[in-house]
Amino acid sequence: MVKQERTKVKKRRYIAALALTLLVFALGLLFGVFLDSQRATYIKSEANKQSVEYNSLQLQYQILNDITEKKECEPLLKTFESSVKNLESARIRLEQYQQSSTFNKDEFTLLGREYSLAQIRYFMLAKKTQELCGNDVVTVLYFFQDKEKCPTCDDQSFILTYLKKLMGDKLLIFSFNSNVADQEPAIMMVENQYNVTKFPTVIVNSKKLEGLTAKDKVLRDVCDNFKNSYDFCN
Repeated sequence: MVKQERTKVKKRRYIAALALTLLVFALGLLFGVFLDSQRATYIKSEANKQSVEYNSLQLQYQILNDITEKKECEPLLKTFESSVKNLESARIRLEQYQQSSTFNKDEFTLLGREYSLAQIRYFMLAKKTQELCGNDVVTVLYFFQDKEKCPTCDDQSFILTYLKKLMGDKLLIFSFNSNVADQEPAIMMVENQYNVTKFPTVIVNSKKLEGLTAKDKVLRDVCDNFKNSYDFCN
C-alpha cells in the first residue's frame, strides 16, 4: 500500500514537472513571437521615417536646382548627413534582428530589401549632392556576405566602422549584403556595374579593393580622394 502511494506521488511529480516544462516552453515561444513582432514593427517604423526623409531630400534638391547661390546647400547637407546616419543605424539593428529572428525571417528579409534599396537611393543622392554643392566627402561602397560564406567580412566591417568614426561626415559608407542580391535585382545591378565577384569588396569612389583590405590601405585610398587636407589623413 505504501509502495503504491509512493508510486502515485512520483507520477504526480513527473506530471507536474512535465506541465511546468511545457508552460515554460510555451511562454518562451510566445515571448519570442512577441519580440519578433515588436522588432518588425520598429523596423517598419524606421523604414517609413526613411521614406519621408528621402522624399524631403528629393524636394530640397528640386528647390536647389532653381537656386544659384550655394549657401542654400547648408540645410540640405545637414538633412542628408542626418538621414544617412539614421539609415546606417537602422541597417545595423536590422542585421542584428535578422540574426536572432526565429519566426519572422521572411518579413525581415523583405525589410532588408527595403533598406538595401534605401542605401542605393542615398548613394545616388550623395553623388547629386557633390555635383550641386561641391561638398568634400568620399563615398565608399561595401559589398559583403554572411560570415559562413565570407569569414573575413566581419574584419572588413570593423575596419570601415573605425574609419567612419575617425572621419565622421567626411566619409559616406553604403553597405550591401550580396546574399540577398538574387532577391533584389537592384543590388545585383550595382554589383555588376562595379564587377564585384569577390567578398569583401570595397569601392572607394571608383577604385575597387577586393578581399580583406588593411586599414592603412583603405585610409590612404580614401584620403587620396579628398580635395582638402585633414588631420586624420596625416
